[in-house]
Amino acid sequence: MAQQARELTRAGHTAEAALLWQRILAAAPNHTEALLASATQALSRRDPAVALQIFQHAAVTAPRDPMVHLYTAVALKELGRPDEEMAAVTRALSIDPYFYPALLHKGMLLERLGKRRQAASVFKDVLKIMPDPETPAPSLRKAAEHARAAVEENRQSLERHLDIVLADLRKRHSASRLDRFE
Repeated sequence: MAQQARELTRAGHTAEAALLWQRILAAAPNHTEALLASATQALSRRDPAVALQIFQHAAVTAPRDPMVHLYTAVALKELGRPDEEMAAVTRALSIDPYFYPALLHKGMLLERLGKRRQAASVFKDVLKIMPDPETPAPSLRKAAEHARAAVEENRQSLERHLDIVLADLRKRHSASRLDRFE
């Protein structure tokens, strides 16, 4: 039944897939994949409170699945609970530190919290570990472009800061070769 539900979802028959996932949950209430499907459907219906309850149930049934914790973070984002959102992302990354979707989410969260330098650092890590960051999958293209732009903006900001801070020092040593220093 799960395979059939996956195929229905891929084919765009989400209503039929949802009914099948519900049948699976009726037979196996702790079926993690069915729980995730049900919760993501709640998110798509703009019902993050219901989604969060289901994700929390999934976290009990599959505590070592980083995707469960990432989706929990998404529900918490929709509910406007950034501290809990960060905790959920941190749990996902404690399970798999190279889980780049969670790193992307963490970078975006840090940006929303006004922590642009920290976000740029996280985005830099994402771009290092992301499979094929130059030509990402269509679903990740926008996020990868945003990550690259944030890293570049941070680099330029640091460069401007250093130019200002070191201006007097450069003036005092203007007769010297500064190649190594630069």
